[in-house]
Amino acid sequence: SIENLINNNAPTKPDAVEKWKTAFKTASQDNRRVLVLLGNPKQKSSRQLRRWIAHHEETLEKDFVLLSIDSSFDLRVDEALAAVRDLELVSPAIAILDADQRVVTHRSKFPARQAAIQQVLELGCQNIKGDEIKRIFSQSAATGGQ
Repeated sequence: SIENLINNNAPTKPDAVEKWKTAFKTASQDNRRVLVLLGNPKQKSSRQLRRWIAHHEETLEKDFVLLSIDSSFDLRVDEALAAVRDLELVSPAIAILDADQRVVTHRSKFPARQAAIQQVLELGCQNIKGDEIKRIFSQSAATGGQ
């Protein structure tokens, strides 16, 4: 039947728990922190934040393993976010955790404004220095916020 055909050929949904485990394993091995983005593609601010992170991925990866969790699509989101449950993260949210899953800083349910993102990064970066953070945001302003 058509239903079986669709079910048998549909792409597998990402498992947030597996993504979480992989990110923290990599962070531990590479002595980096994890930048967690909790987003929902239906929200404009989530899409903007995701694009901004993708645009600056090379720089951000100096400090962070990037972990994107889609609250509307990924499987087992609540289970994956158990370590940060006390933060009551609401999409869009960004959190920086160390390799032992301790929260360094976070921001939840905020518009993807540069000042909010910059504040989180300034508190969470170890290798990316203040001048480089400012450069990222001055480039973003010149390219319309990307």
